[in-house]
Amino acid sequence: MNSLLLKALMLFLSAFMTGVMGAFNAFYINFLEPDYAFSGLWTMLPIVAAIFGGYRTITGPLIGAVVVYLADQLVFKALMPIGHQIVLGALLGAMILFSPEGLLSMFAKRVPWPRAGASPKRPAMLELHDISVRFGGLQALGRRVAFRRGRRDRRARRPQRRRQDPRSST
Repeated sequence: MNSLLLKALMLFLSAFMTGVMGAFNAFYINFLEPDYAFSGLWTMLPIVAAIFGGYRTITGPLIGAVVVYLADQLVFKALMPIGHQIVLGALLGAMILFSPEGLLSMFAKRVPWPRAGASPKRPAMLELHDISVRFGGLQALGRRVAFRRGRRDRRARRPQRRRQDPRSST
């Protein structure tokens, strides 16, 4: 896979989507001015939404965007028309302190979601007890580590054919 081509394609796709959304926004509000278009809120809001929802999943930033944008537009702007970004900053700080994995992980801890391909009684391949590594006052590993066998990728086990060199005479 050509990584340079893939990165360029992703840059093109994100720039295209940003331009389309900007055009829809300009059509919706019927005017553009530099103070509105280049406001720090447009930079901060997606970051807050992704961290608030949970940036390690696909659905987390989507849920975070809906919750944060609606709360910002309907609640925070109504209570504080000027300076409502302070509330978003406080919300971001509280989310990082109390639930670093985001809003989705808070609900996932309370509701046991079945994971695809995971069996509950799968034995551990390797278990290590009372393991720790310390660097000065910093402890790097916890007390117990267990490694479980995961599903194998069938393509990874397929033997690769050896290509013959066209210069060789066989």
